[in-house]
Amino acid sequence: MTNFSSNSASSGMRCETSTPLLREASENVESGTSIVFRCAAAIAILLISNSPSVAELPRHYSPDFVASPSSHGRASTWLDSFQTFETTRQIRAVSADGDSAVDDSEFDLSDFTDSPDENEHLSGRVRLTAERSPIDDAEEDEFSDSVDSTLHDELVRPRAEARTICAEKIFSEGPTECDPGLCWQVLPRGLLYRTYMAGPKESRMQFLHLKDTKNNRTVWDATLGGRLGILRHGTTGVNDPQGFQLDFEGAVFARVLPEQPSAMLEGSDYRVGLYGTWREDRVSYRAGYYHISSHLGDEFVLANPGFQRRNYVRDSLLAGTSYDLTDAARVYGEVGYALGIQGGAEPLELQIGTEYTPVNRSSRMGAPFAGINGHFRQDFDFEGGMNIVSGWCWQGIETRHQLKVGLNYYTGPSLQYVFFDRWENLVGGGIWIDY
Repeated sequence: MTNFSSNSASSGMRCETSTPLLREASENVESGTSIVFRCAAAIAILLISNSPSVAELPRHYSPDFVASPSSHGRASTWLDSFQTFETTRQIRAVSADGDSAVDDSEFDLSDFTDSPDENEHLSGRVRLTAERSPIDDAEEDEFSDSVDSTLHDELVRPRAEARTICAEKIFSEGPTECDPGLCWQVLPRGLLYRTYMAGPKESRMQFLHLKDTKNNRTVWDATLGGRLGILRHGTTGVNDPQGFQLDFEGAVFARVLPEQPSAMLEGSDYRVGLYGTWREDRVSYRAGYYHISSHLGDEFVLANPGFQRRNYVRDSLLAGTSYDLTDAARVYGEVGYALGIQGGAEPLELQIGTEYTPVNRSSRMGAPFAGINGHFRQDFDFEGGMNIVSGWCWQGIETRHQLKVGLNYYTGPSLQYVFFDRWENLVGGGIWIDY
């Protein structure tokens, strides 16, 4: 007991001695901590109070400040750029494929740009710079409060003048091109379904000097007409056009006998038609209606009063297709069925052919051409006529109109349908113009 009491007394004496030392150390720690917190607060207040706003920046200085839709009435500070960088880093990390991420330690000014289009991941924010938003000195105080509503009006809400309809927006003093792609065009340039080069009854301009070796006479075959696009829904221009087009054609095919007195007009056939044509890539189609009728020349009737005239008429529906083997060569086929017939005509007719028409690099030089066409009519039990043409061709660069000079050979039924029972072998040459 004596020993325990003495030990307890000595322990109490040591605790009383150490207590003032601990109290003094604790007071020193609290004093130092208070000083540190006071210094940090003073530095933060100083930095925040001296940070520039958007309106205070010089005009040539363009840092990326981000105006958030929720920050009405608050000027941007230097902390916003770091907040934007952190937001950008997080969005990039979420939208990454999973095998790449942005390092937390990276900070590159290239992450910021003056153009909002270059950072699509910040589509919810609108980037502002002093260069892109110049304002007068008198308006600087109102800039921070009105920037969000102004940008919303300009970028989100449609402009009132865009809905305004006036004469200046409808009419123009000069023609304008339609937008790229498919569009409606009145009187378009070019054809989607080109005229058969060797077709003897195609609407075009031509003059041929021919020798009929079977009947031992000379004839002139002249054609006055053409085919024109009325309306197109498709691409513009004449180079590989695509889409749908409505075409109208008309022509008169005259036969003149230059060896007869006053160059007698023997006869003439008249053709008129309306077609819908389509083209998709290398394949083109045409379908429609045409009328053809054959008539004798007045001078021929006077010189041959006993000639028995045939009133040859065909009112036909037709459908054809064409395929471009290359840019210069194609094959085609067509079938026609007459709903109305007279003068020995029968309903069915077929037409097939191929042609080659390269384009010279210089339009002034031209290029060779060649074509062959077979026309088979039920009128003659499909024992049809064959027409072959060959020569030199010039093509317009802007229009693709063709001027051809060359040789022509035809064998088959008379090309003047009123002479129903005549067979011809025609050899010669001439000139053709196709639109």
